[in-house]
Amino acid sequence: MLALAVAAGITATLGAQGQSAAELRRRDLNLVRYQYVLKTRAMTPAARERALALLDDAEARAATLSKPALHVRLLEVVGLADNGHDMLTFGSDAARPDLRMPFRVAWFPDGLVILRATGAAADLAGGRLDAIDGLTPTELYQRLAPLAGGVESQRKLSLGLVIESPQLLFAAKVARQADRLSLRVRMPDGTVVERTVQAIAGRDVPRGFGVERLLAPDPVSSTERAWKPALQPDAVPLAYRHGNDAFRIESLLGGSVLYVQFRSNVSVAGQDIEAFQRRVLAALQLQTPSDVILDLRFDTGGDLQSTLPFMRSLPERVPGKVYVLMSRYTFSAGIVSAAAVKKAGGEKVVLVGEAPGDRLRFWSEGGNTCLPGSGFCLHYTDGLFDLEQGCEGTSGCYGDQFDVEVGRLEPEMAAPLTAADYLAARDSAMEAVLANLH
Repeated sequence: MLALAVAAGITATLGAQGQSAAELRRRDLNLVRYQYVLKTRAMTPAARERALALLDDAEARAATLSKPALHVRLLEVVGLADNGHDMLTFGSDAARPDLRMPFRVAWFPDGLVILRATGAAADLAGGRLDAIDGLTPTELYQRLAPLAGGVESQRKLSLGLVIESPQLLFAAKVARQADRLSLRVRMPDGTVVERTVQAIAGRDVPRGFGVERLLAPDPVSSTERAWKPALQPDAVPLAYRHGNDAFRIESLLGGSVLYVQFRSNVSVAGQDIEAFQRRVLAALQLQTPSDVILDLRFDTGGDLQSTLPFMRSLPERVPGKVYVLMSRYTFSAGIVSAAAVKKAGGEKVVLVGEAPGDRLRFWSEGGNTCLPGSGFCLHYTDGLFDLEQGCEGTSGCYGDQFDVEVGRLEPEMAAPLTAADYLAARDSAMEAVLANLH
């Protein structure tokens, strides 16, 4: 009788705990419904209806919905906005994947590359992933694309975390197991390695920086020193050096060209963006370079107003050309910066590289809805930009106040950032500009 009573008590306690967890899950899903889906301006009516149906399904399964399954479902919901600024983030460490692969990846137009690796995968750094659990990168993207929004390059950037988490791949019905992945990797020397790699604890993966930072091979911090980079720091082109420097200025070709790099539109880790812009203006006045190379390829945004006056005035301060370098990582305020320079300088400004990481018409601004039960945060958007033709008269129009409508923002000198170039430590965009200057 005592044993039966104890067993019954344990069962009742577990049931109560399960019900409590399910209730927390339902409250979180309700917040998503009213404070994200019905709040973001980026969703079409059809997408909003689909998002609400996905949340209804998740709520019906709240008692058995695992953390990775919830993560994937929330990615699906945010993906329906089809907008790069609508995103799922982590409000607490509890929301992060418990398991991660011991590598970081970047999606190039011609391959999925391992940029960093550690432990059992350390020797795979610099390799191209030909297959994960039997699926090619193309097949992976086709299966995972609904978990992100925006243009294809932005979707692929957002899907990096999913690729690096077997738990999320398993929840998305892509991976065979939740704690390991079978890889086929093509190494730089052409050899093919097939290996099953075990996941590691998510807390052991350094965080706080994006893929664009990983292109620069020097360590982000001491926590990353055990991670092997794809390239050696002393053998990379100018643009990939000093990855922790948010802003850089270099004189080239005997001082006739000034190279200016922005990796952000806001001060970073004690690096003052206002002070940097004053340094650039002083160099333009004292060194009198003929041309300027403005590298915005890794500028993921920030506060557009912190750089807008500088960008608008730059062309008139340069006697020759301003070459603006863009890439798929150029995003948000980085895109606005490119538009401001081009609009101000017209034919004097030459766009180089590839299309930026968003459409010219996009939703931004907004705020965050954070879920107390699970720790996820969803960013909703409510401010419209249209850099092509403006949005005057459209509800939610925000960007027109900055007068940055540029019409088009396509590269006049095409030089996309490819895996082949990156792994060969080449910078085709810089090569094209320097060749044009001679």
